[in-house]
Amino acid sequence: MGKGKFKILLADDHVLLRDALSSLINSFEEFIVINSVGNGRELISAMGDGSQPDLIVLDYLQGIHIGDGDKRSEIDTFLGMLRTFAN
Repeated sequence: MGKGKFKILLADDHVLLRDALSSLINSFEEFIVINSVGNGRELISAMGDGSQPDLIVLDYLQGIHIGDGDKRSEIDTFLGMLRTFAN
């Protein structure tokens, strides 16, 4: 991987899931969760703080809206979709 840790931003409306994923991810020395947000507006705001993540993991079924088209085009990172089931 080279320099530094792989930076991850979590976006999910379930705080418990975000906290659990953050703890799990941070338990690996190669990764670090740099931010954790609950909706699309918070995601756009987090992207504007200058700390560019290497990966954004976001809630697929929640339908987190990234915002308007202009903001979407500014996100230059990998997206991972998270999907959970209530069984």
